[in-house]
Amino acid sequence: VLAATAGRREVAATEFFVGPFTTARAPHELLVEIRVPAPVPGTVTGFAEFARKSGDFALALAAVTLTVQDGRCTRARVALGGVDSVPVRAAGAERLLEGATLESALIEEAARAAAGDVDPTGDSHGSAAYRKRLVAVQVRRALEAAAARAGATDNGKVAHD
Repeated sequence: VLAATAGRREVAATEFFVGPFTTARAPHELLVEIRVPAPVPGTVTGFAEFARKSGDFALALAAVTLTVQDGRCTRARVALGGVDSVPVRAAGAERLLEGATLESALIEEAARAAAGDVDPTGDSHGSAAYRKRLVAVQVRRALEAAAARAGATDNGKVAHD
């Protein structure tokens, strides 16, 4: 929620981030509220990032939120950073995860799909191919962390009662 003397306006996150260090906030507006829906029961998260040194901007990062009901992922959100001018969602990975059991093979497939969802540019820190590989690794790590929080067993399947 952005506020100014003329009033308030709501901006979706997908429209808020417009470029590096640039948002949809006008110079006369203040960011006064961020609304995040409360997680439903069974929601778990995972996060992984790679930076050249601690505190640097990430060359690739993945943040995941999964809702797991009766051993199946009913909702998946996979966000990526460091590989485009704004944070992006990995829609292909999300589609693979939703409705599926969190197994090691699925996690690997979703990680590859996430890498396919981005088209990073290369720079002095790494080529585009290197960043795509970093995306796959970070998504896999974030999904593994979320799956563990959901009660994954040793064979990679989500445990449920």
